[in-house]
Amino acid sequence: MLQINQSSLHDKMANPKEKTPVCLVNELARFHSIQPQYKLLNESGPAHSKMFSVQLSLGEQTWESEGSSIKKAQQAVATKALTESTLPKPAQKPPKSNVNNNPDCSITPTVELNGLAMKRGEPAIYRPLDPKPFPNYRANYNFRGMYNQSS
Repeated sequence: MLQINQSSLHDKMANPKEKTPVCLVNELARFHSIQPQYKLLNESGPAHSKMFSVQLSLGEQTWESEGSSIKKAQQAVATKALTESTLPKPAQKPPKSNVNNNPDCSITPTVELNGLAMKRGEPAIYRPLDPKPFPNYRANYNFRGMYNQSS
């Protein structure tokens, strides 16, 4: 059958934020309002080294591929479909930018201020900017209710 470039597939799998080929096929299908269908065609070989053949149908187009597990076969056939499909691909969305321009994690301004204060050896003291007074409610402890009101 088809030999796919396993290194590029492995590179995508190494970064968990990268989308898998199956995920990209699902996005392509959703973009065109069609349902991808994976079908197990064949399973061959001894129990300790089985090979699985999978077929992917996307609209009128079909592809087949093999793998040492059903999941690997699905990934392989999805990769093949992405490279050979004639369906127009959806526009790539730009990655979300982080407010603090720190790609590793989202640091709140409070955490940043605490870190700066610690470096300078000063305490970080927080006070409310505009203290709001408590409303002056007079508690009404006369609970006669609606029905027992006297005039």
